[in-house]
Amino acid sequence: MAGLFPEPLRCLPLTSSQRRDCCKPRLSAKPIPNKPKTHLKRAVSTAYYAMFHAVCANAAELLPGADAGPATSASWLQACRGPEHTHVRNQCRNTGIMAPFPAEIKEFARTFVEVQSQRNRADYNPLWNFSPSDVDRIINRADLAINLLASTPAAIRRAFAITVLLQNRAD
Repeated sequence: MAGLFPEPLRCLPLTSSQRRDCCKPRLSAKPIPNKPKTHLKRAVSTAYYAMFHAVCANAAELLPGADAGPATSASWLQACRGPEHTHVRNQCRNTGIMAPFPAEIKEFARTFVEVQSQRNRADYNPLWNFSPSDVDRIINRADLAINLLASTPAAIRRAFAITVLLQNRAD
């Protein structure tokens, strides 16, 4: 996935196998005594953050551009740090806003909403438990969605970045 991230600021580049390598050890880790499902919850959270960082990296690559020099490095950082979790989710959840996008972006958006919901359960609901197969499915869905986003033409990904970053205006 060459070119998805600017060379001087390579803070987010992960291939599909690297993303899976981040999540899988958490999936197969030994449970913590008195907290038997913590490693599974952490794997879900990691899968969500891989998706969120894909949104950030997409914005950083396509809005200020990959040629980050002195004049553009601040805007690259702003684009990278600009997405807000709730706003991205709300935009992705809005079928009217997502309607013009191709199937790959719609699937990324649906998966983003689903995985964020699972991450919220994992991080904030101590009574919620995941099975290893549930977590494996979440990781696989997140990975597939990120690959779909990355394989979409740049012009569509740029439109998606603008859509999830900016507030809607009715007038």
